[in-house]
Amino acid sequence: MLEKCRDNLDKGLRPLIVSTGPGAALAENLADEDGLSKRIEVLDIVQFLVGNLLEWTEFEGAKRRATFEELVERYNGIVERCETDPSLKIEIA
Repeated sequence: MLEKCRDNLDKGLRPLIVSTGPGAALAENLADEDGLSKRIEVLDIVQFLVGNLLEWTEFEGAKRRATFEELVERYNGIVERCETDPSLKIEIA
């Protein structure tokens, strides 16, 4: 994970890691140990989703479900294009 972040930093990109709470904490600790903590962003998936949902729905509750589905579709598209592990995709039940 951090190797990919280093590669992205070398390309002039600012890496963003989105994970579950424990995964985000682990990523932050590993980045800190590697001296990358100030150069990458780490978000808990809940923070990521809530922040985007509030912004995209303009705080209108009636828009939440459709907006959430659109957000998940976009995320899954990024996973398809950029990742090798399809288990990173989100499935809406």
